[in-house]
Amino acid sequence: MMRIPAAVILLSACLPLAAQGVTQNAEEIKRFTDPANGVSFRYVAPWTLTQDEPYMFAPSIQTPSPASRNNLRALVFTRSIRGVASWPKTDFSGVEFGYDARPAASSEACRVLASPGKGEIATVVLRGVTYWHGTAGDGGMSQATTDDIYTTFLASAGSCLLFDLAVHSTTAPGDVQPRAMSTLERNRVRRYLLAILDSVRIPATSR
Repeated sequence: MMRIPAAVILLSACLPLAAQGVTQNAEEIKRFTDPANGVSFRYVAPWTLTQDEPYMFAPSIQTPSPASRNNLRALVFTRSIRGVASWPKTDFSGVEFGYDARPAASSEACRVLASPGKGEIATVVLRGVTYWHGTAGDGGMSQATTDDIYTTFLASAGSCLLFDLAVHSTTAPGDVQPRAMSTLERNRVRRYLLAILDSVRIPATSR
C-alpha cells in the first residue's frame, strides 16, 4: 500500500490564519489560507498554485462563463504523481484540487452544488466536517476530466464551500498508445487528492 508522506496528513490546528495566500510550513508542505471563510488546507510543495487553468477542461465547480473561468479561490495542480506512470505511458495527464466559496441561502442550496449533473449525492464526514459528495466530468478531443465534488454549508456566513478533486486523462497517442491507469494507480492518485481534502480546516464556530 502506498504511504502518503506523513507531513501531508499531520495537521497543526494552532497555526494562525494569515492573509489569503500560501505559506511554507515544512520542507515539503505548503498551506493555503482563506481568512474570509476561515478555511485552510495543505498540499505538497511540488504541486503548483495557479490562477490560470492548465487543462482543456476546468474543474466542474468552475463557473462556465469564460470571463470568470479562473475565479476559484484556490487551484493547485500537478502533472505527475509518484508511483503513477504519466502520459504517454498511461492516459494519466494530471490532477487538480479546486476550492471556492459561494453565497448559499440554505444547506439544500449547498447540497445540490455537489452534483452539477444532478446525480446521486452522498454524505461524508471528515475531521468532524459533514460534506455532500457528488461526481461530474467533461471530455472531448481525446481529453477528459472526472471530478469528485465535496460541499459543506457555513450557516453563520450563508456560504457554501466547494472542493473539487479533478483527475485529467489524455487518450491521444504519443510515442506509444497510452494504456488506461491500473486500479492501483487510480487508487494512488485518489489518495493524494483525499490527503488534501483531509487537511481542510474550517473553524468549528462557523459550521
